[in-house]
Parts: sequence; structure tokens; C-alpha cells
Amino acid sequence: MMPHCCISQMIALGLLIFSSQTKPSVSQTAESGSGSGTIDIKLMPFLEVPKEVEQSFAGFYFEPYQPVSTVKTRCRDYCSCSYDGFLADNVANCECDIENVCGGGFPADLSSFNKIRFSWDATSDNTKYISIKGNGRTRIEFLAKFDCDLISGDGGIEQEIGGSDISFQIDDSGLNSVLELEGQQQQYVYNEERSFVNLGNCEIFTRLQFDPKDGVLNLNLKRLQFSASYNPQDVTAGEHVYEWATNGYCWMRDSSDRRMLGGDSQPLSSLSRSLDSEGVNTYELLDLPPDSSSSSRQFGAISAVWSIVMMMASHYFVVQ
Repeated sequence: MMPHCCISQMIALGLLIFSSQTKPSVSQTAESGSGSGTIDIKLMPFLEVPKEVEQSFAGFYFEPYQPVSTVKTRCRDYCSCSYDGFLADNVANCECDIENVCGGGFPADLSSFNKIRFSWDATSDNTKYISIKGNGRTRIEFLAKFDCDLISGDGGIEQEIGGSDISFQIDDSGLNSVLELEGQQQQYVYNEERSFVNLGNCEIFTRLQFDPKDGVLNLNLKRLQFSASYNPQDVTAGEHVYEWATNGYCWMRDSSDRRMLGGDSQPLSSLSRSLDSEGVNTYELLDLPPDSSSSSRQFGAISAVWSIVMMMASHYFVVQ
């Protein structure tokens, strides 16, 4: 008979394996000025958009949720011809149109890292996915910046990482049943010539572009993650609060100019928006099928761990 201590050790080992499989990944950290590790910028769809902002754009706005914002997302009137940052109160003396803008700010020190990673998540609870379908191009873009007048010396430092040096992964796990039911498959072409990550010059600016393959764009994802390595000596030094806003770049959309939605026939609460440019794309935020829920994956992980424990136990009996 197997000693109780051995059984306990095997179960403990199984639980350790399980915890390592289910524990969420943690970003690397770095001491200030060390210039190593990864800085993460994570975004999710910004759905609570005021009517004035939502009607000016077809597609999905996104807002960052990591790093944790020091300037919470809010919407306000903004002078459209102003070069001031989003936080500036510039409406009183505005000499042009006033528009409604949403935005916020987060702290970041690019000089303390040498790799940047962007994660575009459909949701934080793994219950939805993003579907982009049509025959046009789509761009995933984000811009955040701070006022260069607040620093001296190295505000003009800048480096661009081209699309060929960007690594990306599309998480479409659990979506096979959806694609098979519709008789479809993932269909897109990554356009590295139109993709980039720009750092320095007091800003973080990035774009990933996907083109139709054989005239069809069918891109489905729970998360799009991409990263690029950079030289920490060639970015603005120190921590700064980077501002982002809906009148900049913070979206998944087609690659032509912004335009008004067509008429009032489409309800503002709809999560499906059509685009009309060189091609036509539809953007949707959809529920994941039940069999791809996190609970089913955790059950699978538990089953796998239990199988390992039982296999080890049976091996012990054979040896004995």
C-alpha cells in the first residue's frame, strides 16, 4: 500500500502544477533606469461613449486599463483647434468648433524597460470576442503623449520599430465551433509595411494593419497581443503621465478617414457598426460559445492534473 505521505506529496505536486497553469501572467518589472523588462499597456473596448462622440466614429474605441490610470477616463468639451493636452481647459477662448472628447492618462517610464507589449482584450472576464468581417482593411491604433514643455533636453528623442520587427499573437481559442458553424475560417494578411511602434518624442504611438486575404477579411479574436523591443537610451527618460483621447488614436477601425454613421437608423447601443470606404467591414462584440468559457477550461486543467497524479500513483505501485 502506498504510504500516506507519498500520496500527499503527489497531490501537492498536482496542485502546484495546476496553480502554475491557471495563475495569470504577471508583467516583468524593472527598477527605475534599469532599462530591462517589459512594460504592458492593456486596452478594452470603450463602450460607455457619449452620443456626441459615438456618432462621429464607426468602429470600436478602446481605453487603457493597465497601467492603472492616474487620470480616470472622462468626457468633456474640447476646443478642436487647440494644441493643448486633453487635460487643458481651453473652451472659454476657443476660436473654432467645440467637440466632445473622452480621454484619460496613465503613468509610464519607457526608459526603465526595453520591451513594450500591447494587449487588446475583448473583455476582462473572457466572455466575449471581437469579430471583424468584410472586404476592407482594418487598423488597430493607439496614441498617448505628454507635454514636451514639461521636460528639457531630450524631448526630441524618437525611435520607430517597423512592422517586420513586431511580434503579434491572436488568441482565438474556443472559437473553432463558431467558425465551423458559419463555414468560415480566420482570413487576413498582416501588413508589416503599414504597421509600426513609435516611441519617444513625448509619445507612444502604434498601429497594426490587417488586410483582406483573397478579397475577404475575417478576423476573430479574444485578444490581440503584440510587442516590440527597443533601446531604452533612445526614449524620453523618466516617468510621465501619458494622455490619450478619442480625438487621437484609440480604436479598431478601417484605414480611411473618420466619418459620420449613416443616419439615425442604427441604435447607439448597437455593438455592430458598418464601415464604407475601399471595402466594407462590420465590427461586432459577441458572446463566446458556452463550451469555451473559463470554467470549462479550468475543469479541463483540473482533470489533466488529476490524471498526472493518478499516473504517478500507478507508476509507484508498479515499482513497488
